[in-house]
Amino acid sequence: MLLVQNACNTRLNDEQRRQLSEARKQIEIRQVPEAELLSEAFLLGQQIAQNLPDSFAKPVVKRLSDEYQVSIKWYDADVQPRPGVIKDLMNAFAFTLANDQKPESHVQRHGTDSVLFVKPAIRGSKAKPELGGAWVVAIPVRKIVLGLPGP
Repeated sequence: MLLVQNACNTRLNDEQRRQLSEARKQIEIRQVPEAELLSEAFLLGQQIAQNLPDSFAKPVVKRLSDEYQVSIKWYDADVQPRPGVIKDLMNAFAFTLANDQKPESHVQRHGTDSVLFVKPAIRGSKAKPELGGAWVVAIPVRKIVLGLPGP
């Protein structure tokens, strides 16, 4: 519609200019260093994860997925099969616990269009903690880049 009005040589009102400006920002190509992308993904993942329960709760997951426009999945430590990267991370979290250390959240690229934030969920007592599972938040790279301040 905006292009048709421009083609007819009419003037744009303020609302149409704002819409056009936002549309341009959506298609703008930005180069973001990998470290900055992962850092922002980690911060967003932490923000989402602080609202997640210690195990799967469908209403909470749906609300957060919709609110942040991400995909959230729960992987139980006792259930197989899991995708390769999740299996490796779960093994690493379990190994860390077995060596009396606390496993930390993890972030990494997943293909070209998403970043995975993985948060381990620990159950059991402080004396004998066990890996209960992990929350995996798949964050679209586009969402991260559009959320960054402009150049």
